[in-house]
Amino acid sequence: MRRPTLRRPGRRAAVGGGTSLAVAVPLVLAAVTGSGHLAHVLDQRSGGAWVVSAELGLLSLVDGPTEEIAATVTVPGAGHALSVAQSDDGTYLLDGDAGTVARVDPATWQVGAPVALGTPGEPLTVLQNAPGTGGPPHVVHVVDAGARTVTQVDPVTLDVRDETALAAQPGPGQAAVADDGALWVVDAGAGNVTRVAASRAGAPSPVKTVRRTSSATPTAQVLLVQGRPVLADPATGTLAALDGTPRATGCLDTRPTDTVQLLGSRSTREVYAAVAGALLVAAVDRQDCTRTVPVADPATARFGPLAQSGRYVFVPDLSTGTTTVVDTVDSTTAAFPLTEPGHRVTLEAKDGLVFYDDLDGEKAGVLTLRGDVWVQAALEKYDPATGEGTNVVVPDEGSGDDAPGAGDQGSDAPQDEQVAPDDAPGRDGRPGAGPGRTGGQAPPGRNPVPGRPGGPGGPGAPGTPSPGATAGGPQVTALAVAPDPVVLGRPATFTATTTGTDGATWAWTLTDPGGGTVTTSDQAASFAYTPPREAAEGTYQLRLTVTVGTLTATRTLPVTVRAPGVSITSLASTEAQYAQYTPATVVAEVADAPPGTTWTWTAVNSATGAVPFTAPAPGDPLQLDHVGDVGTLTVTLTVEGGGTQDTRSVDVPVVYVCDLMVQTTELVLPEFGSTGDVVVGIPGCHEEQVTLVVPAWLSGGGTFTLSPSGNSSLTVTRTGDPPVDGRNTGAVTVRLEIATPQEEALDVVANVPPAIVPTAEMPGGYTSCVRNGDVTTFYASYRDGDQAGLDVVLTNAGTDWHLDHNTGSPDTLYWREVPTASLSGAGWTIRAIDSSGASSPPTAGTNSWSCW
Repeated sequence: MRRPTLRRPGRRAAVGGGTSLAVAVPLVLAAVTGSGHLAHVLDQRSGGAWVVSAELGLLSLVDGPTEEIAATVTVPGAGHALSVAQSDDGTYLLDGDAGTVARVDPATWQVGAPVALGTPGEPLTVLQNAPGTGGPPHVVHVVDAGARTVTQVDPVTLDVRDETALAAQPGPGQAAVADDGALWVVDAGAGNVTRVAASRAGAPSPVKTVRRTSSATPTAQVLLVQGRPVLADPATGTLAALDGTPRATGCLDTRPTDTVQLLGSRSTREVYAAVAGALLVAAVDRQDCTRTVPVADPATARFGPLAQSGRYVFVPDLSTGTTTVVDTVDSTTAAFPLTEPGHRVTLEAKDGLVFYDDLDGEKAGVLTLRGDVWVQAALEKYDPATGEGTNVVVPDEGSGDDAPGAGDQGSDAPQDEQVAPDDAPGRDGRPGAGPGRTGGQAPPGRNPVPGRPGGPGGPGAPGTPSPGATAGGPQVTALAVAPDPVVLGRPATFTATTTGTDGATWAWTLTDPGGGTVTTSDQAASFAYTPPREAAEGTYQLRLTVTVGTLTATRTLPVTVRAPGVSITSLASTEAQYAQYTPATVVAEVADAPPGTTWTWTAVNSATGAVPFTAPAPGDPLQLDHVGDVGTLTVTLTVEGGGTQDTRSVDVPVVYVCDLMVQTTELVLPEFGSTGDVVVGIPGCHEEQVTLVVPAWLSGGGTFTLSPSGNSSLTVTRTGDPPVDGRNTGAVTVRLEIATPQEEALDVVANVPPAIVPTAEMPGGYTSCVRNGDVTTFYASYRDGDQAGLDVVLTNAGTDWHLDHNTGSPDTLYWREVPTASLSGAGWTIRAIDSSGASSPPTAGTNSWSCW
């Protein structure tokens, strides 16, 4: 296998200024720009991702560890609807206009021959499972929405294994592949969810099963939560697990008119929803969907697809070009300007990194978590002036899927830095060849990159073990220090968690803030060191390199070192944010405090000034009666003792929260002209507008400005008949008009007079008589919401008789036997009175049947 030829020297294009962003919350972000350099990521696996420039027909590899555009290859179909589907196990280039899929060879960067697997011009989707180490095989499904088919293909050759017809045409988000390789598709028209099991070599065609569920609506989506399917419907606000019989198990606080971006969590049984300027967190297995984190202006936000890396969720707002990172553990946020406003952006979370791609411009880059600091490297895929790709390479003719050693890197790639010395013997015994290496060096001025021939982390790279040997190579999975922080003049212990280190040599190095070496050690697993009392404070760097034969694994860890004396080790509020004028608690942890140490607290709200409180005793939490108005609450603690002092502050957001309180539970309006008051309050809010929505048979609706100082009474009057005689459920709605409106519905109990039932022969209402000798039986039919409580009264010649209610069918019939001799005149009248006293108009009957 021959290495691709580099067409021109690489350059890393810097976008924006080199400004670092830091906020006084656990989540901190920084932006880094500049020329290319080797920057191994702390405490993360190395990796890369492909990004596409569809208009120019360019496919670029962003290398995470070096923060560079490692290579760009030219692909056919410039100007077509090109996209990339990628995972740790495979990368595929899709051409929606042509209906084709091509595999990107991880060993050579060559894009294979396109295979026609879809309908040209129709939506085409490649879906893969994420089996993980020791899991099921890698499975690739191609969904052709136009033909309503799903095709399972060989992940390497793209040979068709099976094709299954779908009853539905899945829309965006309505198909997903679970970790076990099964495809799940929503068939909204039939109210079904279809599961297509993964086929296995030599096995019969995949099993297709159909499950009927009311949750399969046109707006439902299939999400993967911890690799398992969950049906989410933002229109109905429901979540339904699909592991067994589909069932509603969770809720989503969304409305039918909301535009929502959904993402299932890889790490927890939760679903994330970006809607109305906020990120909602909803539990799948219980009714818990109240947690929200503000991320954008709800009036203008237009969210793009979300991404997740560990505890962090990335929420892009296309209207501003800004992506907000949300720490789902403590709800802290910070934002990166990734693209121009209005540009589409895709986010790809891989190997602990998050890659971004501006689909409408030249920008791309990588976000890296270093300790608790997110770092942005902004790159250019191509020169916007000339359209020339960055670091364009030309694959040699001998490279490709058929080249020796070509194949998926897959999950066998090492998870931390693994390199071999340049003079390590290879398979042919020559120095510098390394396992699987064909000789040659990286281009001048370039650092080897994962996934690149001749670079760490890709097949053919020096020191990269073959798949069968990976398990035997060393890996450093974690570094730790105790105590943390380290105190000058006191012993500290540094410990490593490793695998594959039998017979290894260990090389520890601790450097000070200036980069000078403080100490080294060759002890296995851990070593102890006491920094001198006079040494510098600050952030030191611990580096461990473990070597087994020709393979090495390296990991680094920032170590905080401080002078002895009293210190504040932690200062945090018990809540991530507070509503205006609500109580708050701030807790501090202080180390090395001698007797008599003093604690001095201050609390200041950026909008309303100093916040009053009673100073607690040293060691006790700070209790604030309230946090002030909307703004930022800054709490500062200074501790002094033994001639030393330490100060720390914490900023806590004070957000506007307004809750609607409707005191009225129902309105009772028995007749025309009846009135009732809806009592509404908004305690603790600013002055706000409340809308009262009433149906056509009521008056009094409108929008009213309410004061938070007390309750307001909104009067409703009955002006007509309701559709239901009795309780009209949810007939009146009270809505608080804030950024995220709140609504409460009230029942209205309203009486409707009884109505006589007409017939074809008696359109004015059914009432008749039948004579049977000395007895005449009168009949009448009435309908009312209080059917059994009606009093139906017959009047003849000034005498009233009360009819009996028919106990059988129909229940609208009433009757009474009257002595014939007591009847006189030409006819009778009949009317019905309900239990509320409302009477129907009298209906006249004539003696047409000679009943007397």
